[in-house]
Amino acid sequence: MNDELTRIPEVIDRSRRLHAVLWQNVAIAMSIKAVFLLLAVLDQASM
Repeated sequence: MNDELTRIPEVIDRSRRLHAVLWQNVAIAMSIKAVFLLLAVLDQASM
């Protein structure tokens, strides 16, 4: 953190990439949960 305004585009780019990675992580987590839900419905899921 500093007062350099010239770094604003870099911070915005980094923020956009982080946002994309976060959504990818959410999508992967929800997919895994959906698979286990399906397996549980079919009585194939185990701990």
